Amino acid sequence: MRRARSFCTVLSFLTLLGLHSHLVSAQLADDSLFSDIAALKAEIKKAEDEDQRYTGGLVKSLISLRLATLRQTAALLDQRALAISARTTLQYTIDGKPFVPPSDATAQLSSVERELAHNATKIAEQEIEVARYSGGLVQATALVTLATLRQTEAMLQQKRLALKYGLPQFVGFKDLPTSRTMPSPPPASPIAGDMSASVDTAVTEPSPKKPPADCLKQVFRNFCLGTNVSSLPPNPARKTDVSWAYVDPDPTVVTIVDGKVAAVGRFYSPGTWLTYRDLERTLVEKYGPGKDLSFFPSYADDSSSRETSISLKRGRAVRSWQQEGYTIQLKWESRDHVVLMYFHDDLEAERTARKKDEF
Repeated sequence: MRRARSFCTVLSFLTLLGLHSHLVSAQLADDSLFSDIAALKAEIKKAEDEDQRYTGGLVKSLISLRLATLRQTAALLDQRALAISARTTLQYTIDGKPFVPPSDATAQLSSVERELAHNATKIAEQEIEVARYSGGLVQATALVTLATLRQTEAMLQQKRLALKYGLPQFVGFKDLPTSRTMPSPPPASPIAGDMSASVDTAVTEPSPKKPPADCLKQVFRNFCLGTNVSSLPPNPARKTDVSWAYVDPDPTVVTIVDGKVAAVGRFYSPGTWLTYRDLERTLVEKYGPGKDLSFFPSYADDSSSRETSISLKRGRAVRSWQQEGYTIQLKWESRDHVVLMYFHDDLEAERTARKKDEF
């Protein structure tokens, strides 16, 4: 009898111990969830504060996308937290089929966490780059890149949390872009569609109207180097004394010096050899070989290694065409986009001289 009682006592103790262990594990899981929710809502507040600093333009559009991604993620986590509080089970149905988390979720989670760490390094580097400038085309480009990286971070965080808590992502696990394949800021560049048509449009610049008499060079249909800002298309997405930015039909930034158009740059995505080479080929056909100003580490001796060096910001592909009074430059130094720029030589020299006087 004593042995039976002892056995029952031990069994009860082990049962209680197992139950306690289960409760502790559940509590730790709950604590992790609520911690992730708190961190996510802090990020939303930070993005909202940043959004208030802009009234329009590419950067604000990217911040809006980032906010939408963060808020969707927060809603999914809040739903999971409410289900835990109510002791209910959530079941998701996607396209009429029960949602099942990927079988390799653990491996994917590790991969996403590494990508997040890599992206965080790029964000820190880009923040330093943005701080180097106070305006103009270069700072506008840097700000777009930084906003793109932060949007990438929000998407990667959503994927991380979806994998961690078994939540669905309505864009799909396989199709979610990472910082290495991030698409262009909205609206999408025509490069993503019909490549040949978009390159011809970008380089031959068919004009819907006769350019002004003081137009040194008409580019991208509606912009003229050297003309007064009154010649620019109305309703830019963002407008300052030194730059105007447009998002329709394509991401384009205009630099202003003394009320005149000093430079025009357009962004094409994704930032790959295909994008760069197609633009380069058409420019070479029209303007000749130009001058290659590219720089790559000694180990980068093929397309793959050079693309890697660009993603690590250790290399850049640049080709320049000097024309009469203006310069064309094709630059690729980011996996986010390739930039095609036209500079009015005299106005750009004036802007550069003033920039040096500031230091």
